[in-house]
Amino acid sequence: MNNIFKIFVISGFVLFFGINCGSKKSDTWESIVNQHLGKYPEMEIIDFYKLVNDASIGPVRLGTDKKKILEYLKLELKYIKPNSELELIEKISPSDKYIRVNLPKFLALNGKPELLAEAISKSAAEKHDANVIEDNWQQVYDLIKSGKTVYTKEDIIAFDKLLEKDKYRFYYHSKIYKKQYSPSYRIVARKYWQEISQTVFNHN
Repeated sequence: MNNIFKIFVISGFVLFFGINCGSKKSDTWESIVNQHLGKYPEMEIIDFYKLVNDASIGPVRLGTDKKKILEYLKLELKYIKPNSELELIEKISPSDKYIRVNLPKFLALNGKPELLAEAISKSAAEKHDANVIEDNWQQVYDLIKSGKTVYTKEDIIAFDKLLEKDKYRFYYHSKIYKKQYSPSYRIVARKYWQEISQTVFNHN
């Protein structure tokens, strides 16, 4: 899809739906999709596939070994740049069970990786229903196929073919998403983030 046209269409969606991060309207998958397209106009369908999986099962693929989680987290924090302009928390689903914690902002605020690793470990241990993933994805994919988003029939066919080759493709963002936005974040259950939110940036 032509990038200029794509940005124009996305801008129209954002204005029409009145999307913003603090809006109470962001309680449906349609508003979540439009919110993320507004912030990340180069998102491909596979990026939404990843988002839905993150929002449905959290950081389960990272396991619950806090030592390993912390080791990997510290390594990533070592190589990324702090960004105080970035949002710290991003909403990724209507239920708000899981959230994104953006690491460049976390680093800029001098967050404690030990506390974040603990929250991630607890989040990964949460029970989840595989049907939730399917239900959530069906809602998002129906929206994508309905013509209410910027994606074309060709985009949908390409995504279906990609998924046929690798059903675990949701582990990774698309190449263009990684190039444009350099994503660096952790998925955490909101309830465990709230447990550490008063102390994770407190170094007194």
